[in-house]
Amino acid sequence: MFEVVGQYLASALDLSATLESETSVSAPLPGEIDPFSSNRADVGFLCAPGYFWLSERVPPAVELVPAAFQFDDPRTCGKPVYFAELVVRRDSRFERFADLRHGRWAYNDPCSLSGYFSMLEPLMRICEDERFFRTRFQAAASDDVIHAVLEDRADCGAVDSNVLRRCMREDASIERELRVLETWGPFPIQPIVVRTGLDRDLRHELASNLLRMHETERWQRALAMHGVRRLVTISEGDLENERRVFQRCFPQRY
Repeated sequence: MFEVVGQYLASALDLSATLESETSVSAPLPGEIDPFSSNRADVGFLCAPGYFWLSERVPPAVELVPAAFQFDDPRTCGKPVYFAELVVRRDSRFERFADLRHGRWAYNDPCSLSGYFSMLEPLMRICEDERFFRTRFQAAASDDVIHAVLEDRADCGAVDSNVLRRCMREDASIERELRVLETWGPFPIQPIVVRTGLDRDLRHELASNLLRMHETERWQRALAMHGVRRLVTISEGDLENERRVFQRCFPQRY
């Protein structure tokens, strides 16, 4: 999907573009050198937690692009949002969140809103933390969390709803063998960001072209292949509630 967007922007803006992928985390970790401050990246696709702490650096490393993916999940109601699906094996004994006490939790990475932070908030509501689980381990990606549960290496994992829908489309056995125990959200979709020093006119052109991407049949079909209907307008206000939750509940994560 990100390759498609990169190709489209290169064509629409008449610029050369290269894509670099970091598969171990969904955003730079707090305190790490990031590719935006070091001018290695102009545009980025990352998870909301990474955007929060990168935009709150002094000076800010990134700014929000006011265009965001709107997926074909009917629950989004046309908004740039998604959900975290807490999955267990269909034949497991777990019927509610509390049943997972002393269980095994798999997550994709510590910068992920859907896979990691979404689990911490329900734990906090019952005055618990990660020690609620007997074991927890980091899988390579959301797909790997799904397979860890299917293969009984983990009892549960929270998964990006769009990833789960894609995996179920590609493999019907996943829907038969997994069960969604709880759904959390909606959360703001993973933001697109630009480095703060990028030319302001270019930033504007980038956003306006992304919002028109679906208007060309070729690119509309390319987006649809990845479950995306179009890109729609997003603002800081759409992320503000989640930012406040992070600042209040997870100050140690910054």
